[in-house]
Amino acid sequence: MRTQDLLLSVFIAVAGSLVQAAPASIEDSIASRASRDGIDLSAIDSAPAILAAIADTYRDQGVEYTQAIRRRSAKPIVRRGVGNIFDVHSHAEPDWYRAITPFTGGNSGLSSGGGFPTPQWNVSAHMEFMDTIGISHSVLGFTGPSANAYLGDKDRTVALARLINEQLAALARTYPDTFSFFASIPLPYVEESIAELKYAVNELGAVGIALMSNHEGHYLGYDLFTPFWEALDGLGGRQIVYVHPTTPYLKVNNQWIPANPYSEMDQSRMEF
Repeated sequence: MRTQDLLLSVFIAVAGSLVQAAPASIEDSIASRASRDGIDLSAIDSAPAILAAIADTYRDQGVEYTQAIRRRSAKPIVRRGVGNIFDVHSHAEPDWYRAITPFTGGNSGLSSGGGFPTPQWNVSAHMEFMDTIGISHSVLGFTGPSANAYLGDKDRTVALARLINEQLAALARTYPDTFSFFASIPLPYVEESIAELKYAVNELGAVGIALMSNHEGHYLGYDLFTPFWEALDGLGGRQIVYVHPTTPYLKVNNQWIPANPYSEMDQSRMEF
């Protein structure tokens, strides 16, 4: 075989392998990473629609999924006031999440969820609100119950945490001067939570993590959570943990019961 023919054959073989190896779409890239980490996104029935919504966040702004998060340029803040406000209690509530959790602090299996109806949300309205009151940057997170919409269901809890974090990363990557994000963590499932912590911080660029005040009735000082806290410490540096209230639950006779001792107080806000 001539050298020219040999080189052409090698080029075709290499190109073919690259085409086969490369994911065909943003949706495939996200699903591939989840599969790599042992997460079955199909545990959530609406996963294809959710993946499409996340991908559209990138496509609408012409941003590549693999693009690293561009860090916001450092600007000295001389004084507090309009234009110098950083909002660290700021929620993204895309339509797909509202469909899963129609009530804040809730449980997808309960009609009321223990809270108020999850509000409608979109990026443009959020940014208009920021401009109106002089917020320069918002650190986004999902409100309660975050990943704990499926009480007692590990597979769906873990899958939902991953989808939430991919959505938040998409917003931070497409609007890097406006948004960063706190990652959702699928506690009480400790091993899976450690894996999601590392992925969200090291690969997606989360600036911190958002924990609920309790996860399936287990509070943050629960002994079995110790390996998670050790993993967080192991990341080095100063790690930010944002704690958001959510409905407390107890499992009684194999049923999840909102554990609110104050009947006059809304269940999802009792832990404020």
